[in-house]
Amino acid sequence: MRACPKNAILKSGQLRIDYSKCDSCGICVSKCAFNAVKIIGKKWYLRELVDEILKDRDYFFDSGGGVTLSGGSPMMQFEFLEEFLPQLKKNKIHVNIETCGVFKWEKIKKIVSHLDLIYYDLKHMDPLKHKMYTGMDNSLILSNFEKLAKVFPELQPRMPVIPGINDGEENILSVIQFLKDNKKESIHCLPYHNLGEAKLCRLNSSIKPLELQDIDSEYLERVRKIFESGGINIVIYE
Repeated sequence: MRACPKNAILKSGQLRIDYSKCDSCGICVSKCAFNAVKIIGKKWYLRELVDEILKDRDYFFDSGGGVTLSGGSPMMQFEFLEEFLPQLKKNKIHVNIETCGVFKWEKIKKIVSHLDLIYYDLKHMDPLKHKMYTGMDNSLILSNFEKLAKVFPELQPRMPVIPGINDGEENILSVIQFLKDNKKESIHCLPYHNLGEAKLCRLNSSIKPLELQDIDSEYLERVRKIFESGGINIVIYE
């Protein structure tokens, strides 16, 4: 507390840092004898990151694995990806990108030839409910999916299954129809878990926790049956 030049360290309460004062100078980290506070994240430069990845190249080749770009949304770092991805492909590294689909088409168009696989989230088919839960409607997301489906065969749709929000039969049937319209025959479903909610206070986030219970494989059997009855192959992440 004494080390902080902005008096941003709080004595008690769930929130231990006053983020309206903190400028992320890191002095508190260097002065804490017990490593109770740390700055998370590291800035990587292109050559440095490529060299780090290439240390595992033999393992990737032997296992059939590669690099997955996740997030957040990797497309927010598009300028870096433009330089980074060609370096991976030059070294024959398999590249997968996970995306929520919020990006300008012109951007993904520039890098799609350097990708081997795209995991693409479909959170909700109703534009109004999508906006209510995520802050924006799904028109751009669905449009980008439709365009990718025409030019990129290894586009894999995914859906986080969130009880009471997107697991209803009406929404699932809408997903099925959308997949069929775009000639997709499978979906990966990710069961909801609430592990991230404990982080919200520490991250000084304005997001409110959903306060839902985790769901198990038995709960997901109903979802499986609806997709399969609609002719869609489903993979459930355990």
